[in-house]
Amino acid sequence: MRTTMSIVSVIVSFQLVVAAQAGDSVLQGDVFLKGNGDTALYTVELALKGDPSSRICYERVTDRNGRVIVATEATYAEGRLSVIHCQQQQTGETAKMEFKDGKVLYSYTHDGKSKQSSEKDSNDLVPLPAIPYIIMSKWDDLHGGKTVDFKIPVPERQQAIAVRVSKERTWSQMGRSFTELKLEPSNLFFRSLVDPVYYVFEDQGRTLVEYRGRLEIKSGTPGNWEDGSGRIAYRPAAGLGR
Repeated sequence: MRTTMSIVSVIVSFQLVVAAQAGDSVLQGDVFLKGNGDTALYTVELALKGDPSSRICYERVTDRNGRVIVATEATYAEGRLSVIHCQQQQTGETAKMEFKDGKVLYSYTHDGKSKQSSEKDSNDLVPLPAIPYIIMSKWDDLHGGKTVDFKIPVPERQQAIAVRVSKERTWSQMGRSFTELKLEPSNLFFRSLVDPVYYVFEDQGRTLVEYRGRLEIKSGTPGNWEDGSGRIAYRPAAGLGR
């Protein structure tokens, strides 16, 4: 039976996990949209840079011409998450989340219209680019069957969704061992509506090698966009690992 980590220990550690990562890390990969076969129309860069006093964790997706399509950038100052910037060029959406005085301040713009809101900071918000680092930091707990819970900010909704990560399966192939972890909504009702996403790590070095599921890239045409899905194949020579 899976057990959930103490919410107190999780909240305390989430604010420090990304900032405490040693050195810079840059990982690149190819993005394959569902329905496009083995044709990679986009590339992605997942990175963590800076020193412990000021770290930036970001994910940028570019097209074949090098144009940034989707970008999420989170800044950690003095071990705390201070601001998140999100940009979706296909739909023209931008969002900013600031963390001040125990509150999350949302600012969202679409089609020239902006709206703001705020809510209490629960101290367990994890931006999308930081999820692999959270997994790495909780590796032993996840392998032991524990479930790690946190919240992911959803800029267009100006709110955060509670999710959980758990170990799905492990296997060996050509002398290498792998672990697949599943991320899904914590709420049973939302789990019935939203498909889970998966992160695959090579056990040696705890290196991210694949992501499958919903993508921040949209499919379709302007005015008729739909959420994209597919997979990201990260290149073996990249540097996300312990």
